[in-house]
Amino acid sequence: MSESFEENFQWFMKKEKLIAGILGALVGLILAIFILSRFESSETKKGPSESISPKKQKSVQPTILPIRGIEVSYPKEKAVIKAKEVKIKAQVPKNSLVILVSPVFEEAIFSKSGKLEEKVKLSMGENVIKIYAYPSDPTISNLEKEIIVYRIEKEI
Repeated sequence: MSESFEENFQWFMKKEKLIAGILGALVGLILAIFILSRFESSETKKGPSESISPKKQKSVQPTILPIRGIEVSYPKEKAVIKAKEVKIKAQVPKNSLVILVSPVFEEAIFSKSGKLEEKVKLSMGENVIKIYAYPSDPTISNLEKEIIVYRIEKEI
């Protein structure tokens, strides 16, 4: 009887593996069908997406404006000036806050037209004049320009 029990037990173990495999596949199939049915039902609740025909679509062209920086027309870079002050002439973006800084001068100006004409005091020797522009248009970044002029009183 012990031999038949061992044979039956081994036969049962072989069948158990087969049964476990079949049951696992069935459970997986049932879960897959359940998940797919939930996915399809949620899409049908949303309704068909509205597709816009090419005739109904509007052609939108972005407006690209040339971005202009600070353009200084006077004085030129490394100019030699005898006077105690110089009149800065520059183009800046319209409606921007402009700050002029030199070693002995600092001023903030609001430029509506985009043209800048302002007298800047100079110290003796090298003067680094910085021009900062902060446009009111948020699409334009802040701008900075630096020019160097020299002030001397006498010809050497």
